[in-house]
Amino acid sequence: MKHLVRALGLAILVWLIWRHADFGEVATSLRLLTAPAVLGLLAVAIADRIVMALKWRHVSSPLDIHLPLGEWISAMFAGSFVSNALPSTLGGDVYRGWRVARGGTRPSLVVASLVAERIIGVLATILIAWAGLAWLVTQGIARDEQPAFLGLFAITCVLLFLFGVGGTKAGREAAVAVATRVKAGRPARKLADAISAYDGHARLLFVNLLLALFENIFPLALLLGAASALHVPVEPLSFLAIAAVALFLQRGSMVLDGWGVGEALRLVTYGLIGVSASDTVAIALVAHSMGLLATFPGAIVFLRDPNRAEATADVPAKAPGRIGLIIRRFLVPAPLVAVWYYVRDGAKISFRAEVELSPNLKFGPGCTVSSFTKIKATDGPLVIGAHTGFATGCFVSSGEKGLHIGDHVLFGPNVTVLASHYVHGDLTVPFEDQGVSSKGVKIGSNVWLGAGTVVADGASIGDNTIVVANSLVNRRYPPNVIIQGTPAKVILRRGTPANPEEATDRS
Repeated sequence: MKHLVRALGLAILVWLIWRHADFGEVATSLRLLTAPAVLGLLAVAIADRIVMALKWRHVSSPLDIHLPLGEWISAMFAGSFVSNALPSTLGGDVYRGWRVARGGTRPSLVVASLVAERIIGVLATILIAWAGLAWLVTQGIARDEQPAFLGLFAITCVLLFLFGVGGTKAGREAAVAVATRVKAGRPARKLADAISAYDGHARLLFVNLLLALFENIFPLALLLGAASALHVPVEPLSFLAIAAVALFLQRGSMVLDGWGVGEALRLVTYGLIGVSASDTVAIALVAHSMGLLATFPGAIVFLRDPNRAEATADVPAKAPGRIGLIIRRFLVPAPLVAVWYYVRDGAKISFRAEVELSPNLKFGPGCTVSSFTKIKATDGPLVIGAHTGFATGCFVSSGEKGLHIGDHVLFGPNVTVLASHYVHGDLTVPFEDQGVSSKGVKIGSNVWLGAGTVVADGASIGDNTIVVANSLVNRRYPPNVIIQGTPAKVILRRGTPANPEEATDRS
């Protein structure tokens, strides 16, 4: 769904720009920028990040997260860099949350602070959008925009419902009950317990909402400043009003990574006050450029962080925990995961592979992962040696005791490696209710696993071993052998002729 929205939004944006924008006019507008204007806009963008950090710190105060102010600001700038450069807003949230949690704070508390910050931020954006739309109506600009009013009203109702669920104990218990039915009860319980720290802090949440409203002034000021620097003829209050509505629509579209959708909506909404498509494109380019430049301090923080390589490699990790698992598994885009492992480990992962962004997973340099391969490291360490390659359709999962793979291992298509298994001793209890056991799996170096091979929990494969296709590997095997069968048995020791004819050929 996210890929469809992203592709559709980008196609609409390209079509609108190609159809309505004049690239010559855009270039002419951009030449009007002066150095003082650029510095002023950059200062606004940097100030926006600082206020965002202060707002996050303030909403975290009931959770007993005690860090120096500089660490909050550093985390916000670094997270903004990840969001803008990779890009993924949620990926930036994961990284800045990890920076805060690595100091020993409970991961569930950090996630609760991120959730509270995001919800309050969305509420502030909606309130500003309401104000902007009301102003446009009073000016006779948006009298017939009933769909916009209905959309804002519906989203406001949804947000108020979420506040009702999270703000009352009964609502949280109901949410945990629903999560338990879909086997997400434990992380939901931890998050609910963390959010309960906000009970009795209505005044603090209200003050944080005021901070969020204040923070929203900066992106609006950045847009108005860009329009002014480009000499776009606009009435300031009407422009701020339409920019507030467009900002809400853009941030809403980012839920599905619909960056193109948001920019297309900006083109349409700015047109309501007579801003041409060319001027809208120029304003957007300047605003995005200033936002990206403002994150450069975050790039320095990120690249100088001596522990950034352990952000997804600590075993066991302190952050972001089980709730962070949900964020990493379902909300971080696959391209971001691939880029992260390439930068950190030098591994080349297909964007169509499903590799978990896990603190337990470590690739050696030169590893490759092909399309439709799934690698999970939820419950234990998964260490993969250098220059190991996974063909299409493999499934690899580590258990509590871990999975260790040597160097130069070849995984044929559709190979399965499982380092855990269900307990099955009680005939009266369903398998999923008896728990999971793990013995661990070890695969040596220079091993070739043929297509369709299954490696079961407790298996150990020695170095220089060849596993014939469709074999079941479920025990310990010595090095330098060829194994085959279900279960697999040694059929030949490598270096030993298989028959007299082969011996004659070798001589």
